[in-house]
Amino acid sequence: MIECVGRTTQQQHSLVSTLRGQVQKKYLDKEYETDLTPKDRTNYVASVLVNRRQREGATTVIRVNDLPNSLETIANSFEEARERLKAADGTFLAQEDARMFVSLAGAELGLKILRGYSDLADKAQTYVDTEYNQSNQLYKEWLGEHGLNSAITQPSTRLTKLALMQLGKHVPSGGQGISNWLGALAKRFPEATEPSSAAGLRWQRVDSPAGRDELCEKMANAEKFGFGVEMLEDWFKARLSALQTIDELDRIYEPRIQAITSRFQEIQEDLKSWAAWKARQAQTPPVQAVPDATHELSTGPIAELEKTLADLTRQGQDLSLRNEHLNSVVRDVLPKWKGSHPKDCPTCNAVHAEGIESVVIGLQVIVQQHVEALRNTYREKQSQLKQLRSAQATQDVCPLSEIRQSQLANLLNLELDGPQGLAALISQPDGHALIMQSITALAARPKLRDLMLACEPANEAAGRVYESISTIAAEGEALRIAPESWGRIKKLIDSSAASLVQQHLPNTLEAVWQEIAYGLTPARWNLWGDPRLIPNLSRGAQKLTVEIAPNTDSNGLIGKNLLARYAFNQAEQHILGLAWFFTRYLSHGRFLHALMALDDPAQEMDQTTYRIFVRWIQAVSRLHVARKIPLSTVVFLHQEDRALDLARATNLSVVMIEWAAQMRTDGPHPTVKTLQLNNNDFKWPIPEPLRIAQGQRPLASQV
Repeated sequence: MIECVGRTTQQQHSLVSTLRGQVQKKYLDKEYETDLTPKDRTNYVASVLVNRRQREGATTVIRVNDLPNSLETIANSFEEARERLKAADGTFLAQEDARMFVSLAGAELGLKILRGYSDLADKAQTYVDTEYNQSNQLYKEWLGEHGLNSAITQPSTRLTKLALMQLGKHVPSGGQGISNWLGALAKRFPEATEPSSAAGLRWQRVDSPAGRDELCEKMANAEKFGFGVEMLEDWFKARLSALQTIDELDRIYEPRIQAITSRFQEIQEDLKSWAAWKARQAQTPPVQAVPDATHELSTGPIAELEKTLADLTRQGQDLSLRNEHLNSVVRDVLPKWKGSHPKDCPTCNAVHAEGIESVVIGLQVIVQQHVEALRNTYREKQSQLKQLRSAQATQDVCPLSEIRQSQLANLLNLELDGPQGLAALISQPDGHALIMQSITALAARPKLRDLMLACEPANEAAGRVYESISTIAAEGEALRIAPESWGRIKKLIDSSAASLVQQHLPNTLEAVWQEIAYGLTPARWNLWGDPRLIPNLSRGAQKLTVEIAPNTDSNGLIGKNLLARYAFNQAEQHILGLAWFFTRYLSHGRFLHALMALDDPAQEMDQTTYRIFVRWIQAVSRLHVARKIPLSTVVFLHQEDRALDLARATNLSVVMIEWAAQMRTDGPHPTVKTLQLNNNDFKWPIPEPLRIAQGQRPLASQV
């Protein structure tokens, strides 16, 4: 069936034929259409089609083959609209498609022609591209998960980074905390300077960031020869030995450290008040000396209270040691002892009728009561001391007695006087803060026991970490190899597809396209040269251009290739685009739809060219009739006389649409009219080659 319509709109045919259109594609293109909101741009049906028809009081219905199609099936994204238009090649020819064919950019024309050249090649390339992109994305995600840079290409570098990360995960570094503690130990106890410095240097060599980096780098290089785990085991042994040395220092100085850190708050308040008094003395010297009697009344009770607090502190330390001893007995000794000796004391072997466990628990309760009473007494005496010092501050008298100053100097392992003595340090700006910082560092004792347990036994610890490193490295290597493998396959497929195009395009699609173009061109000898489809399949820049081949003479080529859009006029360019549409119908469209819909293909044609076009449509129709291949041909034309010419040549009907606000197919004044130029009994003459192809007798034999 051929329908030749007098007047209509391109967008309506496009949607009816393919459920997609060029106008719709531009509407959905965020780079082309910048005046719409994203919400409006992504909903073409509601924003344009339904909205337009609602204002006209009508309901939009699309029918294909007399079956209604939901508007929801129309593409709602630019990518989908582009793919559907590409799939409609050879079925629907929009008005501008033929005219713009030669003028398309090389990349867009390459996508239009080359991607549809071989379905097998397209599917193979699409599959390989998908697998390559997915494997590459998985590898990038793995790199990000493990904090690795994608620029790393050396396996040893990647293994070094992974080993460093896994080592930190299984064996957290204690480097800086231990170094700070050793430094504070040397400051507070000068005799510990040499052993703490030696232990610190040994620890830095093993567990500093630089030491770990060096270990992981050596281990990655040694892994090539299969002894990476041995190096890791040696490191664990060296780390354990360094920790044992530090632990020995900790045990030696633990009582003295405890004596300082347990009185942290008291020392801090005394040093702060002493430093404040020193600062006032330096800024505003006293105008009037305090009488000796008044001074003695203020300093005597203060010294007595300071002595009492010192005694209470010693008692508290003794109670603390006793309580720790009882706790260790309950925790470590009694569970093993009470089963066989429920009433015997494990220390003096005395027999307790009420049971040794109840005796120890009772002693714990008594100790806790004494500790609580001692704390209450300490708080009371300390409050009294604060009140006396506050009163003393108004008299501009040193808040610390000489006895208390000596106690603090002895406690902090410093001389009282002298250039490096406690009094000189307190007089310096922030001197008391520096002393308290060292005490704070001493109080932050590293958990050496936990760190040592992480290294024991060294062979098992090394085995666990090494297995973790090997597992992660193997996983990464598998993910790394996948993109490379798919990349090689991709390169091979692309190379094969390029070779396929280079070898076969001139003899297949290009040859058919040239033949149709020559058949539609009147006075072919006037063409500047032969049009060619020139592919450029270089990596990352696949494109195709329509060019004019140079002329030849007896000496060979004259000139060079020229883009056809700068050599042909608009009519000649239109014929090349029209020829491509029919080429795509023969190679693609006819296998999907028994339809050809052309929107005003004669706009750029003079009458001579149009007659050739009519004969071409007539030949295509007769070919389908002879081969008994179904085909519906719809040609939209703006000129009524040309529509009638085409209808007469093909012996089919004309549908004429008048200009009207609303279309009517029935009633006294319909706006859509169907004209039948010949009656149904009329049979158009069939050329003899087609008659023979249909199995009919030649005309000469009939005569």
